[in-house]
Amino acid sequence: MFAAVIILVSGCAAEPASDDKEKTLNSQFAELQKRPDIDSAVQRYGEVLTKIRDRLAASNFATGWREAKDRASSRGCTSGFSGAWSEIDDETGEIRTLPTWISSGNLPDEKWDSAVSAIVETVRDHGFDGPGVVANRPGDHEVIFRDGYGAQITFGTLTNTVLSLTTGCHLTVAAHQRGTPPPKRTY
Repeated sequence: MFAAVIILVSGCAAEPASDDKEKTLNSQFAELQKRPDIDSAVQRYGEVLTKIRDRLAASNFATGWREAKDRASSRGCTSGFSGAWSEIDDETGEIRTLPTWISSGNLPDEKWDSAVSAIVETVRDHGFDGPGVVANRPGDHEVIFRDGYGAQITFGTLTNTVLSLTTGCHLTVAAHQRGTPPPKRTY
């Protein structure tokens, strides 16, 4: 009988953890449901990058932008993060890295601050804050801008001038349309 009590207590201990995971999943899904789906987010962010490139080119800070080859990618929301979206599986949500854009050559130090100011004016209307300085040495500069969804724009110059964006976590189109977390898996 003593062994049966231990097994029963052990079995009960596993259920609350499962309930906690389900509550966490429901909470995380509800938060992500308030955001645009990943395809809509990527379209919007692509438009923001176009506005930045156009602004930098019009101001003669960086011109001749070209898309880097094979730089775009996607991954699940749990990749590389410490639990922020711990219950959102790869079929439910994702983070995408949009193609990196390159303008040949280094942006001269004397133009750097003005170029960053032009980006600030462009991205602020799209919910981004910053810049956060990553590097600020002669001939080597990098800043980041973040929005409330966890997206990050990176702008930097060294050998070339580069512009990139990684989204935050967004639901897939199917998950967003479904409107509920995925059915509970049984193993």
